[in-house]
Amino acid sequence: MQSVESQLVLTPVFRKLCKLQQKELQRLGINRILEKGDRIISYGEIWRYVILIREGIIEARKESEEGRTLVVCTYKTGDVIWGHAMFDGEPTPGTLVAKVPCIIIQWHGNELFPLIWNNNEALWDLCVLLHQRLRKTSNVIEELAFSPTAGRLAKLLLEFFKSEHQASVKRIMTLDEMAARVGTTREVVCRLLYRFSHSNIIQVNRTHIRLMNKSELHKLAGKG
Repeated sequence: MQSVESQLVLTPVFRKLCKLQQKELQRLGINRILEKGDRIISYGEIWRYVILIREGIIEARKESEEGRTLVVCTYKTGDVIWGHAMFDGEPTPGTLVAKVPCIIIQWHGNELFPLIWNNNEALWDLCVLLHQRLRKTSNVIEELAFSPTAGRLAKLLLEFFKSEHQASVKRIMTLDEMAARVGTTREVVCRLLYRFSHSNIIQVNRTHIRLMNKSELHKLAGKG
């Protein structure tokens, strides 16, 4: 794991602060260790904090009254999450959950903003970052609105194979977790996986998924 100093130098907004300000940032930060499944913030709460993920993965989720979950965004090591209430004072529109064990640093907005308020470069970095997040969320909404579920699942499978750089990967997600990523139910994911398998696009067993026909999977993803 990188040192805090090394991460701050590479992190948008914080990288624009001078060394003295970065030292003050380290002093003000609260180190936290999260277990898998820990909730950082729940939907509807007022959360005026910023966190830097030193190590781990955090998901931003939407949860329905029926118990369905949609993963809107995934944050990884080195990412910074800015609480919505810091800007508008309104309730949080989603839930932040540790996907895996995490190490984070947390700041309260009232302590953090004075460090960047008069720094034009840091504020511009923040504007660019929030704009990028908005575009990414817009793409998620567009896919849910206009893309077939099979296409979204095909894209997710391609992500698995790309990240592992091999044709056979472990099933690192449960059916429920895959459903949350593509905006459907576990039953639909199960049916689609076996449809892909019967078409000899992939092979599926209890522990692994093997890619058999990459071009066909790309075609399905393209339809998504």
